[in-house]
Amino acid sequence: MLRLITSRRLADLTAERTRLHDEHTRLVEELDAARLTADKAVQDEGAAWSALDDEKIRADIALHQRDDARADAARLRAEVDKLTAEAQGPTTVYALLYYGTLYSVHHTEEDAQIHAALQGAPRDGWVPAGDRPDTEVHWRVRRCSLPAPLGGEDG
Repeated sequence: MLRLITSRRLADLTAERTRLHDEHTRLVEELDAARLTADKAVQDEGAAWSALDDEKIRADIALHQRDDARADAARLRAEVDKLTAEAQGPTTVYALLYYGTLYSVHHTEEDAQIHAALQGAPRDGWVPAGDRPDTEVHWRVRRCSLPAPLGGEDG
């Protein structure tokens, strides 16, 4: 069957075709723009995650540095305390007396007893002297407390 198309019908179809083509072009452009926006969003998200990872690494490094600094500070504090104690010297010494006369001074009671043994005193014969005066005891060890240095840290 043969169909006759009038010029008006042809003009309407041509206009419809043009409109559909224009709409298709517009939709393709919108789709391309949406794809570009999505690609940009994916890139931005990747950059944000990368920046977050970088910040996490920096934070971890800072935490390790803080922990190392605290450990160093504690070690140095202990060293300062030790050196301060050494600089101040002993607070207690042990005087070795021979019939009440000062014979020598030692850091520990055991050191004083060893020294007395080297001078002929029995090594294991140390007993409390009781109330007898120092002048009546052959060897005696007396604990002596030392006064704090005068003048504080400036000495």
